[in-house]
Parts: sequence; C-alpha cells; structure tokens
Amino acid sequence: MYSGAQASRPRLALLGRSLRARIDSAIAVGVFLTLALTFGEVSRAAQTAQVYAPAYYTGTQDRPPQLVIFPPGRPEVVVPLPVPSLLRATAFASDGRTLFATVDVVASPRTAERPARLGAPRLLRIDLAPVRVTTVADLKGIDWVAGMLVSPDLAHVFLKVAGWKGSPQCDLFEISASGGELKMLVPRYGCQTTGLSPDGRKRIVEKGGGLEVTDLETGAAALIGNGFAQGTWSSDGKWIAAVEVDPRGGSRPSADVVISADDFSIRRRIQPHGGLGTWSPDSRYMLSSEWSPRCPGHNVLDPGPTPISFFSVDIETGTRSLVKDSYCKVDAYFKPGWVSLDVIEQYRASGARLP
Repeated sequence: MYSGAQASRPRLALLGRSLRARIDSAIAVGVFLTLALTFGEVSRAAQTAQVYAPAYYTGTQDRPPQLVIFPPGRPEVVVPLPVPSLLRATAFASDGRTLFATVDVVASPRTAERPARLGAPRLLRIDLAPVRVTTVADLKGIDWVAGMLVSPDLAHVFLKVAGWKGSPQCDLFEISASGGELKMLVPRYGCQTTGLSPDGRKRIVEKGGGLEVTDLETGAAALIGNGFAQGTWSSDGKWIAAVEVDPRGGSRPSADVVISADDFSIRRRIQPHGGLGTWSPDSRYMLSSEWSPRCPGHNVLDPGPTPISFFSVDIETGTRSLVKDSYCKVDAYFKPGWVSLDVIEQYRASGARLP
C-alpha cells in the first residue's frame, strides 16, 4: 500500500502538467492577440497611407510637355511626355495612371499667302506606366474642346465642345475611350458650366444664389442649399465640394464645404479656406493651388506668371496643408491632377533616372 504522500504524487504531477498546458495556451493566445493587433495596425496604416501624389501637366513654347509629380516625403519627379504637340484640354483618369487630352492638328500648313489652318482636335490617351501615347479619335465636326471628364471605369470620355455644326454654344458629348463616333448628350450645355458627375448623369448648377443637382436625362432638380457656389463632385460621386458665400454680400469670409451627395444636410467645413481643387482618385484629398507675392518672380503689375504652390486638403479631417516640395515651384500654366505612386515605382524598376 502507498502512503498518503505517495498517493498524491501522481495527482500533483497531473495537476502540474495541466497547469503548464494552461500557461502555454495563455501564452499562445497572447501571442495570437499581439500578432492580430499588430497586423490590424498595419492594415489600418495601409488603408490610411497616401497612394496618390499631387501632379500637374505643363508645356509651353519654351518648355516641352511634361508631367511633374510630388510624391510625399520625396523630391519631385519630372516625366517627359512624347506627345506630338502641346496638350489643350486634359483630364486625369481615376486610376492615377492615365491621362486623356486633346491636341491641335494642322490641316494645312502656313504659307506666304495664308496662315495655317487647324483641323479637328485629336483626342489622345496617355498611359504613364510605361509612357505610351495612342490616338483615340479625331473629333470631326467641332472647333475646340472646353473641358473633359473620364468615367471612373475609363470606358467613356465626356467632352464640352464648341463649334458643332457651326454653333457658338458648347454642347456635351460622349465618346468611347477606345474611339468611335461622338454622341450628343446635352445640347447647349454651356462652355462655363462645371460640376458634371463622374458617371456623366448629373450636373451641379448655380441657381438663385445656391446650388442644385440636375438629372441630365429626366431634368429633375434637387436643391443643395442657398449660399453655395462652384460645386464639384468627388471622384467616387459620394461628395460634393462647394464654396460657402454670404448670400447678402456681407464681409463674412467664404469657406470650403464638403457635402454628402446622398444627404445634403451632412456637411464638413475645411479650414482655412483656399478655394476648391481637384479630387484625388480615392476621394480622400483635394488639391488646391494659390500664388503668393512672396514667391520669386512675382510681379505686382502682372501676377499671372507668378509661380504657384500646391495645398492638399484632407477630407476626413478638414485640414489643409502645403505640398512642401511644390512651394513656389508650380508653373503658372499648369493643369493639376493626381498620379498613382506605383507609376513612380515602375519607373524606378525600369531603371529610369529619378530622384
């Protein structure tokens, strides 16, 4: 027979093994939770990381066509564009990797007896990674393009054009991004009218001291509110940015406001006021610009050529901050947009010499 001490030894050993198993299990759970939290933080950081960079196209008689990109935390990157002539109307696509633009085409060259005659504008597609320029279509029957917008799926290009069948008015047309015939959407759309929705189905109209959204097919209108001007849609169509003004013409400073496209009562104010800009493809930022008399080369009598600085507006927080490397560097004759950061990485991978 065993003594009481001898009989308790197996039970104590079993208890010890059970306790160690529980401790090991607790450690494993702790490690799992730590890893889960770590990966969760990484995932959230990845979701909030900026994946598009402010950019602009510029080109003059003295400067060849080029794209200038301001990646966060890095020097600017200049990408030459091998286009046949200076770009006119331009539109950055929502993928951050493509531009659409028009160029002038000379139908008959200048001679001693007569000046050069322009033909129909030519619509180009410019892919950025790698750089490749292709002709979409010659826009026959029109004189010039006042503005353009690319649908989110890159399937269609919406064009405000003048000169259709001799009309001095601007009409709204649509064309497939792969080419084809122009399709009239809205006659007498207006050359100065902006605020076309990304899908081309609605537009924002200034009316009676305020803004309203109009359905282009049905004509139905919904009032956004009074005291607003200059409405622009976000890239995903979920928000409308507008400038808030005093309808009485008072001295109250104007402000920038972001309004829900589904519920006009949901609004966010952006401080400080800097004017509306260009939405990023993910609708998280807006790119605005301004010139300053502190910039070198500023001429009080002719401020037009003064260099520009870019500002990025965080839509979530409503804060506005300087794009540092752009300070007093942006050419006054610019067309702004956003470019995907992987475009730069692909250039680096290809061995291109970039900063």
